Amino acid sequence: MNESGINRTKSEQLNRSVHGSLSEYRPVIEKPASPIRFLAHLIAFDFVNGQIKDTKIALPVLTLASREFPDELSENSLAHLALQPPGTG
Repeated sequence: MNESGINRTKSEQLNRSVHGSLSEYRPVIEKPASPIRFLAHLIAFDFVNGQIKDTKIALPVLTLASREFPDELSENSLAHLALQPPGTG
């Protein structure tokens, strides 16, 4: 486990491709093993470095749907959704 409190397994779960199935990501977002702020950082990291289109959309959408995700971090999710190129999804 590193300083942020996330382990390699949880990180791999968040970045795996499930080909358009948002329900596969929901358990990881709803019960994160790491601080909520890590998810905001992961969204930004994945936007720049990620190669899987599904996670670039799924992570922001599911954080917005989560009651545990704070309003002040929702702007991050909305911004990364707005930055998606046309035809994504």
